[in-house]
Amino acid sequence: NALVDAATKAAAGQSPGAASSAEFQLYALHAKLLRLGGGEVGRGSLVPLAGVPCALGPQVVLTPAFRPTIGAALSRLQGGTLRVSARSSLLLDGEIHISQLELDGSLKVRAAPGA
Repeated sequence: NALVDAATKAAAGQSPGAASSAEFQLYALHAKLLRLGGGEVGRGSLVPLAGVPCALGPQVVLTPAFRPTIGAALSRLQGGTLRVSARSSLLLDGEIHISQLELDGSLKVRAAPGA
């Protein structure tokens, strides 16, 4: 949707259907998966972007190679300390297992298949 249409929908209590809201919803979903795996992930605040409310929090991207299923994603979080601040950006791509991570910044981890 165009931003004007998205803002109108949001004001009416509907899903905005804007690219920005979809992007931030994906980040929130991935952060929720980390929380389900025992992680402490900061929560952002609701901020209007061009009239479209977006939950600005950590930008967490778990690629399909990291999370082909929810179970696979959870099995890769090995129960150690996992903390991601609300202002962080995290990208996990590949068959990566996390046993210890404290992030207040930006981190991109890519593993080649079979590595």
